[in-house]
Amino acid sequence: MLVTLALVVICSPFLYFNTCAKEEDTKTNNYNPTCQYYLASSSIPNAGFGVYTAQSIPVDTPLQEQYGIPSIVFTDEKVHFGTRIEWLHVDYFWAGDGHSADTTRESVVMFGALANYHTYLHNVKSNKRMYRDDLIPRGSGSPGIGATSLHGGWQFKTIRKISAGEEIFTNYGEEWLETRNAEFADSVPRETDYFAAAGALKAIYYSNTDTINNSSEVYLKKSVEESHVTDQLLSAVKGVSSLLNERSSSLLPATTNKYFDMFVKNEGITLSRDDIASNLAFETVIPRTLDWIQKEGQCLDNLVPGPSTIPDAGRGGFAQRFIPKDSLVVPAPLLQIMYHDSMFMYDLILDEKTGKMKKDTSQTRLPEPTGLQIMINYCFSHLDIDILLCPQSNAILLNHCSTRKNYGGDCEKYNKNKEDMKRGANAEVRWTGDGGGVSWDPKTQDWLKMNMTQIEDLTESRERGLSFDIIAIRDILPGEEVFIDYGLEWEEAWESHVKHWIPPSTESYIPISQLNSSITVLRTPKELETNPYPDNAQMVCVYWEDDGDTRDEEENVDKENTKIQSGEKFTGIKHDSWEFSDYYHCRVIDMQVSVDEKVTYVVEIFQKIEQDKNLIDEEEKICTVNNYPRESILFIPTKYSSDEHLKGVFRHYIQIKDEMIPLQWKENDIFDY
Repeated sequence: MLVTLALVVICSPFLYFNTCAKEEDTKTNNYNPTCQYYLASSSIPNAGFGVYTAQSIPVDTPLQEQYGIPSIVFTDEKVHFGTRIEWLHVDYFWAGDGHSADTTRESVVMFGALANYHTYLHNVKSNKRMYRDDLIPRGSGSPGIGATSLHGGWQFKTIRKISAGEEIFTNYGEEWLETRNAEFADSVPRETDYFAAAGALKAIYYSNTDTINNSSEVYLKKSVEESHVTDQLLSAVKGVSSLLNERSSSLLPATTNKYFDMFVKNEGITLSRDDIASNLAFETVIPRTLDWIQKEGQCLDNLVPGPSTIPDAGRGGFAQRFIPKDSLVVPAPLLQIMYHDSMFMYDLILDEKTGKMKKDTSQTRLPEPTGLQIMINYCFSHLDIDILLCPQSNAILLNHCSTRKNYGGDCEKYNKNKEDMKRGANAEVRWTGDGGGVSWDPKTQDWLKMNMTQIEDLTESRERGLSFDIIAIRDILPGEEVFIDYGLEWEEAWESHVKHWIPPSTESYIPISQLNSSITVLRTPKELETNPYPDNAQMVCVYWEDDGDTRDEEENVDKENTKIQSGEKFTGIKHDSWEFSDYYHCRVIDMQVSVDEKVTYVVEIFQKIEQDKNLIDEEEKICTVNNYPRESILFIPTKYSSDEHLKGVFRHYIQIKDEMIPLQWKENDIFDY
């Protein structure tokens, strides 16, 4: 890690396309010269901030450089902490990888945390990225082993063209809303509500306008001004429909002016039900102009990921364009975690009754913590306060540099400069609005006047209000690596870690990335008897439900004997679309070689990934598949085998400067950390 593996970015060269900024890009500034992504007030009323694009993005296009930023996995919080954690991440987490531990959830910064969700207008989809566990090989003995997330950032790709000035909406899934019905989500229209409302408008139009009555389309044959629709009619329709579906009713126009606006702008063209639903959806958001976005918004993509200039430091953040002194490098909205001890981890053992892990209380009823969640490495705090503040932008890319010690790379180059102002870190952390400047987050300055009890009350209400500015403290040229000073406390903790570091064993261990890239021919059960795979690896295969599946319990199909004759149907998912819902525990039982010498496999696919890769319950087998391709089979880590779960790996928050801590924050009871 050297000094900065707490904030490293992961890339994966064995995937189907490059997932990182190219090294030559950081040297030649082969980047977007003008800002594309902005953070500004969402077009959804009362939804906080949102992300906008200042440039049009074609359909099926990855959002720029998102997948170079690591996601941060949080594991087994109920087992480790026991009670509900006082934090906001629960509303921002995405589903975890499903294999690192019994329960996993991922903090996906940038688009995963800052982009809002609209049930009808979502315009990007997310794919999980494969991780890299060979950037700092376990066999290297580096003290940075396990100190950084191995999970590559999620990729967000457009599902339709997004015009310049549009807000980027991702898809949380309507299940996210269903779990929040008691709060605000019950009144949020679902996709089916938009279709229902569109159907009602279509019916009104048919009954009042000369149209071609097509079951799926509305053709505006003459001006809607000639229709017989009135405010009274619309009010009656809304009233009746509200008895059946309040969410759909809320979408219907209440006045003839609104109704006419809905159709006049499309007069003379054919409108499908989808078109009407889309018109209704756009009525729920506030129109934004490109000028407004560029004036009111904060640029999110001044930084891009690339290989750090500091030896063995993994990834860092590089200036994509010239950043003048005293200007904003990147905004950093923060999520607060009220107590450090929420990050504690304990020794776990298998509960034979449940098949899940539990806290090991065999030696004492109240065991001591033996580690910390890796998330703490990505958050800010101070020795005198309990709260952790975690950035949700690509500010997590910034590595450490100070004039106190040289660690190589650009940091060492900066420190050789004779001018003091050009030495050390080239950026610093400030509260947004400090120094009398305009705060893009209007809550921050008010929150800085609160005490911890007040902030905790707001946290329980799931409110946030603190943000950092990352400010350039000298001119930063395109392609330069951007650093901040993590603080003396962090630096001393790192030096102590290096001094006491004991490298982990590599017995029966091979990096998963290496297995996936180097093992082209898989081993049969007979071969595994003498040449087994390492203990840290298990195998998964692409598999999904469709009309021909035999996984429906109601069909009473004998799963044990079910055989799908060809595995070719399961070749559609590439490794760049790492959705664990499409991967199932499997094992190769035979190899098949065709007349043209093409190698495929006979595989058994199982319903779930077991805690132990050697425990395969025959009753849970879904099917046996012939002619199954190698490219649809992956190795993944067995649970708790990755470097992040090793004992003694580096864990420490980034230090907030003393002068930034409000005095009243220190007056609360201090947790002895």
